Amino acid sequence: MGSFRHHESKERNAGLGSARRWVIWSYHCRHSLTYSNSDKRARRDFWRRTFSFGSISVGGYLFIFVAIPALYLIAVLVDCLVHKVPLAFPYYSQILSRLPVAIQVSLFLIVVGPLTEELGWRGFALDRLQAKRNPLTSALILGVVWWAWHLPLFFIRGTTHGNWGFGSPWFFLFLPFTISLSVLITWLYNSNRRSIVSAILIHFTSNTASGLLPATTTAFLFATCLLMVTAMLVVVCGGMKSAWTRES
Repeated sequence: MGSFRHHESKERNAGLGSARRWVIWSYHCRHSLTYSNSDKRARRDFWRRTFSFGSISVGGYLFIFVAIPALYLIAVLVDCLVHKVPLAFPYYSQILSRLPVAIQVSLFLIVVGPLTEELGWRGFALDRLQAKRNPLTSALILGVVWWAWHLPLFFIRGTTHGNWGFGSPWFFLFLPFTISLSVLITWLYNSNRRSIVSAILIHFTSNTASGLLPATTTAFLFATCLLMVTAMLVVVCGGMKSAWTRES
């Protein structure tokens, strides 16, 4: 048993190493694209929008830190009702008992996922898509590309996607999940003066909240459906009609 655990641990560490290399490589690609296609003024504006927390409205912050976690909480409640089990959060006591470590992990997760990804997705790609297409079409295209970018992770053991497994229900739900989140991030980005930091924060909040979901297919299914409904409401209410411009 000891040798098996040692082998499993080595395999998991190797998988996480591959995932880190994938993230670092993709970050350098997006970072290079951003800098090779912009002048000094554009780069200054890029970093301003990355760290300007004041560009996010009160409503934007409420959506990021209240509405998004609430969607996942509702998914958990529905999952509990379906399976007729009491509501329990086994991870929370562990998090509170090791709060300093949890904070460090949270900061690490911001850098590894939301920060490195959003500098490219919303910081670089979205504006270029919206220059020729409407926000909804741009969000849908970017959502598919974003989903495809994660595909290699389904073949790397030790990652969340690798644990889900290629061809699993989680794998098929991940496409509508990603596209719906792309629509919501695009709407938030355009509604807050092309705020890159708003995209980073909602990405982080979504990752954190979904990571606390019970590891059941139905919980992820309900969360995906709620995101889809929210995204459709944004579209129906006219939130995706036009992109933000300096003149608007």
